Amino acid sequence: MQSNNKERITKLVWYFTIFSIVGLIIETVYCFITCNGLIESRKGLLIGPFCPVYGIGAIVIIEALNRFHKKPIKLFLLGTILGAIVEYALSYGLEAIYGTRFWDYSYLSLNINGRISLIYSAFWGVLSIILIDYIKPALDYFINKIKPNIGKKIEVGLIIFFILDAIITLIAISTYTQIAKEKYEQIQIEETQNPETINSQDFIDGITAKPEGEITNFEQQDIGQQNDQQLENNTNTEYDDNNNSNNNENDNLFFNKIMPVVFPNIRIKADDGQEIWVKNIMQKQD
Repeated sequence: MQSNNKERITKLVWYFTIFSIVGLIIETVYCFITCNGLIESRKGLLIGPFCPVYGIGAIVIIEALNRFHKKPIKLFLLGTILGAIVEYALSYGLEAIYGTRFWDYSYLSLNINGRISLIYSAFWGVLSIILIDYIKPALDYFINKIKPNIGKKIEVGLIIFFILDAIITLIAISTYTQIAKEKYEQIQIEETQNPETINSQDFIDGITAKPEGEITNFEQQDIGQQNDQQLENNTNTEYDDNNNSNNNENDNLFFNKIMPVVFPNIRIKADDGQEIWVKNIMQKQD
């Protein structure tokens, strides 16, 4: 029994690692195809090429649906339902932890609170068939070929790495979003003190997501970036670096340059209820 539990844990570690990487590749390719050749980071962790939503989703599907091997109809239906549940739970959990959303399907019909949509849930159903009937058997064969003494060291290293990566990511995103909130509040104060220097509507349009019909998140982001450029052209306001004295030069580089690239689609809600695209507000000139 103990040996079976160790083997199970070993496979779960490998499943999570491999499918997190595969998921990132899928997301990147999908973005490239659907967004006119846009190459955009879809990572879920700060360090390494990982999208953990796929790793967790794959583990849940394998553990729950492996018994339906070679039963495509059941796999599709149950995978669709289970995938929707997992995606909704992860969306809610990530927002509770990070205070932000990593995806939003509000622009699609048949969505629930923007966290899941019918079309993406159906993708989970198709993925369940491919995963259980084809990928898992091949992957198990590969895992079983790894020498136990070597595999154990790799697995322990991976577990430690993912724990540290998750902690670092949590701290980075929490700090990143907090700086964005403070920057947004500072600009609001500046606007109140010098209303003639800032076009309020341009400012709001430049940092908030405003869907116009059925457009994608990336198109929303493009709209925000276009408005951001228009705002920069229409205002000569420069904010004193002393207002951000808590950020040293390295902090500015990390949070203003690196984080917007690694996590380009993060949004937060300000105290006034406005939904802010963090990338847009952080890339405004100080």
